[in-house]
Amino acid sequence: MKRKGLRKQIFFNSIGEFVHDNKKLCIIVTLLFTVGLIAGISATASGGVEAIEYKIGAGAVFAKALLVLLACYVLVLFSGINGFFTVLAFAAIAGLGARLGYDVVILIGGCGAKGVLNFIFVYLILYLVSVVMLTVAMAVCLPYRGVMECRRVFGGLLRRVGLIFFVNVIAALIVIFLIGSFCRVIII
Repeated sequence: MKRKGLRKQIFFNSIGEFVHDNKKLCIIVTLLFTVGLIAGISATASGGVEAIEYKIGAGAVFAKALLVLLACYVLVLFSGINGFFTVLAFAAIAGLGARLGYDVVILIGGCGAKGVLNFIFVYLILYLVSVVMLTVAMAVCLPYRGVMECRRVFGGLLRRVGLIFFVNVIAALIVIFLIGSFCRVIII
């Protein structure tokens, strides 16, 4: 019994240490995601939303999420080489926020109660887990600067970012297929 309490304490201490060590990165990512979310909601809602006929399918949602995540992780991986890729990686996080804002308006405004369930149990969890995992990947890659230094450690970075990407894909599979099987995932 004591072992579970110790593991829980170590887990929460590790999270607190990560946030403390990467405070600036966490604040920037949170702000960019929030600004993207607000921009996506306002841009989509300004056009008006009508009730839509929606399609159900977890496979298509997972395929889209996988492609978007792959592009984001490639940008994060190369952010250690050049500052331009760092700016693109931050823009990708704002883009994820904007996409979530678009999804919020379409799901809640166009699909009714089923859309609200999809937003809460599938899309919100999927995007939040992805942003947290991207933040961890950025924390791994950002200390390295320059082609020579990054070339020296690129194999290790690729393994670590690849592992983070794999965990994110597994989480997306669980959210989309397992949790999504209870509320039928709406394709947007």
